[in-house]
Amino acid sequence: MKREPPGAQELLFGGASIEDSALEALRQRLTQEMENKRKLLILHTTIGMLAGMGLMVLGCFFILLASEVRITIMGFAVLMIGLETTVLIRLWYWVVDSRNVMMREVKQVQQQLAELAASVAPASVHGEDKDTCGQ
Repeated sequence: MKREPPGAQELLFGGASIEDSALEALRQRLTQEMENKRKLLILHTTIGMLAGMGLMVLGCFFILLASEVRITIMGFAVLMIGLETTVLIRLWYWVVDSRNVMMREVKQVQQQLAELAASVAPASVHGEDKDTCGQ
């Protein structure tokens, strides 16, 4: 038997079809996009937490060095605002991170469904009957 030389598709994609390499590129792009969103979320969370902690330190500074009752009350107010800021930032991070994880899962399922539809479509073109499942 004479073996035919490999085609351009085999040389370029290592035996994988063009569709497989496009799907893999799409999968990698989706992963990179989600990772970029997560990094941005962590950056915003870190900035918010540092701002809240800064307010707490400022409030403690006012409380400890206060010479009047009015400054002490203002220090407690600033301390409470800083504490509430950190709590709200944690909750916000939890909600947004959960949403991002859910969206990543949904996009992966959509991509798998598209791959499945693409693999079923050529079978119907070749004359196979979908209802008999190849029997």
